[in-house]
Amino acid sequence: MNRKIDIDSLKRIATDINDIHASTQNNVKTKDYTKWLSVGIPAALVLLVIIFAYAYTQKTNLDFFSSCEISFTGANGQGSVVGVCDVPSGDYSVRSELLDKAFFTTENDGMLSNDQTVTVRVNYDQVLAESEGIKVKSTEKEYTVSGLIDQEDDYQSYSEIDPSERDSLANWVRDNIESWIEEGIGADVMNVKEIGFYYVKPYISGDGTPHSGDIYMIYQADRDTGRNGSGDIYETEYFIYSAEDYSTEGESNAKLSVMSNFISSSYDCYTSSNTILNLFENEVKSYNCELEIINKAGTDDVGILEDRNMNETYYASTVVNIRDNPSTSASIVGQLQEDQEVSIVASRILSNDEEWGQLDNGNWVCISQGNDYYMIWRI
Repeated sequence: MNRKIDIDSLKRIATDINDIHASTQNNVKTKDYTKWLSVGIPAALVLLVIIFAYAYTQKTNLDFFSSCEISFTGANGQGSVVGVCDVPSGDYSVRSELLDKAFFTTENDGMLSNDQTVTVRVNYDQVLAESEGIKVKSTEKEYTVSGLIDQEDDYQSYSEIDPSERDSLANWVRDNIESWIEEGIGADVMNVKEIGFYYVKPYISGDGTPHSGDIYMIYQADRDTGRNGSGDIYETEYFIYSAEDYSTEGESNAKLSVMSNFISSSYDCYTSSNTILNLFENEVKSYNCELEIINKAGTDDVGILEDRNMNETYYASTVVNIRDNPSTSASIVGQLQEDQEVSIVASRILSNDEEWGQLDNGNWVCISQGNDYYMIWRI
């Protein structure tokens, strides 16, 4: 029996099937989402707990030896421990403060040798750490010393240098020093004399650079000032010759330099040679260098360090005694009043840092004692 197909009925059936399929899919998605929530939320919570626990642990625990780099510096046999801590820029937390102020020590620090096993200890602000609840993981750790510079080939003393070699160097400088000075300053000099001869023993500078022994020869010379164009006004200046990195390895680096390389100011005739040598010695010692004095002019006793002729006008800065000899114990034969002018024809510097000026009548006035000036030079 043939039946006529009802198109409208077929459309309604198709619509119903689509609705059933969509409903089924939604049920499946809902079940999957619910399943994900039941697993994902607890896992996320556990992860958050772990993150917060780690952050808290990092905040309350501190391991200096993992946060700081331990190394060794200096010469082999004279090494020291150095600790550099990683302190984040701009971080003002207590942890950063503890790291920034920490320093490291070990037994026999300053006398360490390569391959030596040492116990490095950290020194930190324990009161601050305890008040903030920060626990330090460990306060000491063993290390093997390495990286120290071997200076076995360097002369540890001036006496180790072959006598003929060191005499040759010294004579070469002494034969040429006057011409070197004149060429360097572009002026004539006279009365050139050596006032100090030193040997700086091998050392390691602050940046870790090794230095072999350095030889220093300090000279005093009267320089033509050219103030009046006649070439007869001189001022005393000081110059230094250095043979740097003088070692058994190759030739030394020899050069002449002005004393201002070590002393910031220039010194004229008011300064004695003893003052210059003391300034030089103190400057070198401030670099933690060991200084060996080979020869040094002048003594601690009062004596004449230098005499020179001059013809200059001075005035008294206060009332000044006139004496018959250049000494405060000499007899007083007169006085200069404040601002009184006199002509000084010669000067004498004593080893006690006094400078005296001789008047044209043969008597003397004290120009200066140390930093106190009683007579002032006037153009």
